[in-house]
Amino acid sequence: MRGTAIALGNDFDLKVIPQRGIDGKIIKGLRLEETLPQNQAIILKMQPGELKEVPYLGCGIDDISLDNDLLEWRRKIRMQLELDGQAVKDVKFTDSKLKIDASY
Repeated sequence: MRGTAIALGNDFDLKVIPQRGIDGKIIKGLRLEETLPQNQAIILKMQPGELKEVPYLGCGIDDISLDNDLLEWRRKIRMQLELDGQAVKDVKFTDSKLKIDASY
């Protein structure tokens, strides 16, 4: 999961902006973008076991509101991003926001 790839929108659906030729046929439409932010969002949102090919991947960040152990969440997020091949420099929670400093 590195580099430039097909982009996803905020709803995790494909970002498609069709462009038509003079004959009205679609000639291009899939957007290509940097994948790091969308890969991080997918890993954070996905529950473990949701991806059949890699059943241990996923943080299930939706469950954070039921927990108060932010140190464990930081560890879990770091570990999951590193499983994706990201070099994680820092993961921290500030003012109810999550900040991740990582790269491929």
